[in-house]
Amino acid sequence: QFASCEKYILPEIQATPDTLRFTAAAGSQTSLVTSNVKCSVSISKSEEGEEITWLTCDKMDYKGKGEEIFTLTVTENGSGKKRIGNVLISSEAFDKKIVVIQD
Repeated sequence: QFASCEKYILPEIQATPDTLRFTAAAGSQTSLVTSNVKCSVSISKSEEGEEITWLTCDKMDYKGKGEEIFTLTVTENGSGKKRIGNVLISSEAFDKKIVVIQD
C-alpha cells in the first residue's frame, strides 16, 4: 500500500521592476508580476498608519497566478514631500512588495 505524496512547489512571486519612481506629476507605470502560486493585491498603509489614496493599481481584484502586467497610477504630489507607497502581491506563504516613490 502506497501513501499519497504531493509535490511541494516552492512559492515564487517576482515583480519587474519592483521599484517605480515618479516625478511630482500624476502618471502611470507598469510592472510585470510573475507567480507560480495564487496571489492577491493590496496597497499597504503609510508609515503613519493611514490609507494611501494617491496610489492605485488596476489589478486590485486580481486573484491568480502566472504573468500579469500591473499598471500603477499616482496622483499629482503638490505637497513638496516625497511619498512612498507599497503594493503588496500576497500569497499564503509571503508577500512581494512593489515600492512606489513619488517626488
